[in-house]
Amino acid sequence: MALKKTFTLMSNFDTDVTFPDCYIKVTFVECTKSNSKVTYGIFKSAEEKLLRKGEFIFTHNLDGKNFIAQAYNHMKTLPEFAGATDC
Repeated sequence: MALKKTFTLMSNFDTDVTFPDCYIKVTFVECTKSNSKVTYGIFKSAEEKLLRKGEFIFTHNLDGKNFIAQAYNHMKTLPEFAGATDC
């Protein structure tokens, strides 16, 4: 499971660079009884290098789907990933 979305990121030269159809993958999920901390990577494509990584915390449902599926569903609710599609 992964997401796909076009991102515009700042380069090392303070210019915006647009990367169409970036591959967004959850790389690590750490869970407690009350929440999950998710680490994700944004890649140029599924086979290419990491462009950026990030983290977020969300409250999971212990009786729901597996935590990784819940992480992707929550990620799609965040403004940064608005419009992201499953791939």
